[in-house]
Amino acid sequence: MTSFAPSEDVRRQLIETVVSTCEQRFYDPQLHGVSVRDLLGREQSRLLRTSTFTTDINTLLARLEAYPVEFGHESERRVGLWKAIKCSFFRWNGAWIFQDVLIGGHACAAGVRSGAALIAVDDAEVSQPDIPRFRPSARVKVTFKNPGESEQSFEFDPTEKEDENKTQYVEHRRLDERVGYIRVSKFPGILGMGIAKEIDSAIRALRNPDALVIDMRGNLGSVGAGNLRLMSYLTPDRIPVGYSLTRARAQQGYRREELAQFTEIPRLKLLAPLTLLKFKDGDKSITVVTEGLGKKSFHGRIVMLVNEHTISGGEIVAGFATDHKMATLVGSPTAGKLLGWASISVGHECFLTLPTVNYMTWEGRTFERTGVIPDHHVPFSPEAAIGGIDNQLAAAAELARTL
Repeated sequence: MTSFAPSEDVRRQLIETVVSTCEQRFYDPQLHGVSVRDLLGREQSRLLRTSTFTTDINTLLARLEAYPVEFGHESERRVGLWKAIKCSFFRWNGAWIFQDVLIGGHACAAGVRSGAALIAVDDAEVSQPDIPRFRPSARVKVTFKNPGESEQSFEFDPTEKEDENKTQYVEHRRLDERVGYIRVSKFPGILGMGIAKEIDSAIRALRNPDALVIDMRGNLGSVGAGNLRLMSYLTPDRIPVGYSLTRARAQQGYRREELAQFTEIPRLKLLAPLTLLKFKDGDKSITVVTEGLGKKSFHGRIVMLVNEHTISGGEIVAGFATDHKMATLVGSPTAGKLLGWASISVGHECFLTLPTVNYMTWEGRTFERTGVIPDHHVPFSPEAAIGGIDNQLAAAAELARTL
């Protein structure tokens, strides 16, 4: 890693910019009870001399207890492997194994299976207690070993932008004659038109199952409103889901009923500009309301799988389902990472990533830091995965058959 060693003057400027950015943009007007100005001010003399400038600032910012919060220089920017190849990992017996291998990702395309061992990244053995992160500037090689097979590897280019029109994000199948299954890896797109069509196609292809298992394990979340279509399939009615809340709106005061409403994902591309125009100039505090898709054969008989790798927009789906008793949740508590965030330039090729938008359910709840708790706790079994068995899915399918 490149060592960032700025001059004392640059450090003073960066400290002040980090403080002012937090005070202006951090989603919570009370900064979780922490004064960043006082916090960094008390440590400023040390920060002006330390050889680990960015690390020390990050240690202090961690007291905000929010995700994500990160300060760094562009030369130090790293990306988590899990996000880049669409998978999650489980620490077991001092090593890392693949847990959720999501459709549309490099790991899935390479034939990685749940239970596979992560051997190396760029030929460097993986032994550290944290999932590897890498500099997104060159091709990355990942070596793995599926149970009962020899070592294999695949490469990917982290600088290559994902083509949302060609990538598959939804998989579906019948578990038996009564129970359908659908899994969504992420919700791409600001308006979510592409993912909405994929979800529609999957639901149609299942041909009115009596019960439905919705798999949100490892879901990578959303950058926009794509999860609205999946939530709309949970209920026949138009129901407020929740609302995003910017710092400015939280400070000014608000009535949730008066926030701008997002009520429908456009069915046609020509309608997209009109939808975007509606929210172009206003505050980004927005209420989301389900689309009212009508009664479905599986309503009242939905089981939803979640785990500690379900984040962001995936957690919003799970929270909505559990708040309104629209699904029985199975698995482990979700990650508790629902805040909208931004990566902001603070000068001198440095960045500050921090949450800028809160999310509240319509009932006024937040799952940030606590996660959504399943009705039936079924932890991931690495032993079962290595043996080719998905113990959580098996439990969810068995429950669905009884509904």
